[in-house]
Amino acid sequence: MPIPPRGEVAAALSGAWGAGVEVGAGQRIGPWCVARYEITDGPHAIDSPYASVVVKWLRAGDPDDPGQRAHQSQLTTESVALQFLASCEISAPAVIHADTSLLIMEDLGRHRSLDELIIDEGCTANVRRHLINTARELARRHGMTADRSTEYYARFGGVGNVDPERELSRFLDQGWERTRCWATELGDGPDHHAIAEAQEVNRTITRPDGFLALSNGDSATNNVLVVDDSVMIIDYEFAGFRHCLTDLVEFYLPGPRFVAVADAASSGFEDSYRAELGQWIPEAADDQAFGVGLAAAGLTHAFVRLANFGTCDRRPRGDLSRLERLHGLESAADLAEGRSAFPFLTHWCRTLAKTLRRRWPDTDIDTNQLPPFLPRG
Repeated sequence: MPIPPRGEVAAALSGAWGAGVEVGAGQRIGPWCVARYEITDGPHAIDSPYASVVVKWLRAGDPDDPGQRAHQSQLTTESVALQFLASCEISAPAVIHADTSLLIMEDLGRHRSLDELIIDEGCTANVRRHLINTARELARRHGMTADRSTEYYARFGGVGNVDPERELSRFLDQGWERTRCWATELGDGPDHHAIAEAQEVNRTITRPDGFLALSNGDSATNNVLVVDDSVMIIDYEFAGFRHCLTDLVEFYLPGPRFVAVADAASSGFEDSYRAELGQWIPEAADDQAFGVGLAAAGLTHAFVRLANFGTCDRRPRGDLSRLERLHGLESAADLAEGRSAFPFLTHWCRTLAKTLRRRWPDTDIDTNQLPPFLPRG
């Protein structure tokens, strides 16, 4: 979808600032529906924190199809979430203008995405420092929002309908059911023990108790911006109150861009997160509660990624999406086994991974020998 015309952006800014504004041509940022506009004339031109702004708009696609990510509620959700975070004194981009077609925010141009840093540097001391800072910032957001779900959802009263119960399970996306169905069709369906544990995984995620906090729905490394010792987590289109450990899984499992980070336990990421979070959520110090929640988050993430098995199965040999999903399934099993959680389901995941290796011979490699940082696409 083309970027918004600069006249539309200038008009929105003029209304927000109460003075005439002119902007230059927008420069698209990456493959996303995001662009940067320089302020060429007006109250914030040239030497100002707002000498440029970042604009987000809706993707093209069917707004009634969640997979298209093109519903106007996304921009509403992000603007509400960002303003809520500001009220909680949590670092987030400042909102300048918001409507159902445009969201204009402050430009964080000096910041750099953590995944780019990882790809460029690998596992350096500098990267580990930013990982630790990210862990603390995630914990701070989770801790400082833990008891404020009612306040958050009340902010939607005049701008949209939100179902808190649906938000608890938004990213499960029938991942388990779809994975179970195609695995059964391949002759490798789960037994009743694994099915019972999968139901317990679902209950763990959808009934988070003390672990309920504001999630942005996508805390992957490409949405973590860093500069000096500062961390800013962005992209709140799908924000909602959920089990907060679901925000951590991409620091344990390979994510959609297949940028695996340094081991979250040995790098200090997990210890830093738990120590910070414990100031607000006592359950963070409980090894059993934390381990079960983390294992459940990892397994649900793997199942959701595997839900589109049919699409991956039709892709050509060597397509890294297959390896990412296989590696994610095995990593989720490792995570659960390491926390002594869901043993029958973990065993089934390993069996299913062997089936996938046979079906996709190009994935039958020793994933321990993969480069620690492997960007996809």
